[in-house]
Amino acid sequence: MSDSPAKESLKSLVFFGKDFMIGSRVEGVSRNHSLTFLRVDKKEALHTLSPQPRLVLFDIATTGDDLPQMVSGLKNIYPEISLVGLAFHTDEISLEKGKRAGLDALITRSHLVDGLNRILEKRQ
Repeated sequence: MSDSPAKESLKSLVFFGKDFMIGSRVEGVSRNHSLTFLRVDKKEALHTLSPQPRLVLFDIATTGDDLPQMVSGLKNIYPEISLVGLAFHTDEISLEKGKRAGLDALITRSHLVDGLNRILEKRQ
């Protein structure tokens, strides 16, 4: 798990994935909303998030078959957070997987920044 060097906020935006290009775009959104950026790529790290997450973005392609368990576990620990899935618009399997797992929202990579901004602005 890696923190951004920016000032700490009371909430975080967590990116569960390994894609550094996507991660840098997510980090930019987190800074614009005064959130601490955290990147994790192991499901065990989701149990020790600090500061408390406001939103967790899952790169669905990297979650394997663990997505439903990760979603239900996070909803139990942090009932107020937004759980969002990310996939290519052509990756129907991942989008369906995200729907079945109970994610609050799904966004495509081509609408990553706009989608995250809309979700974060709606939940202020």
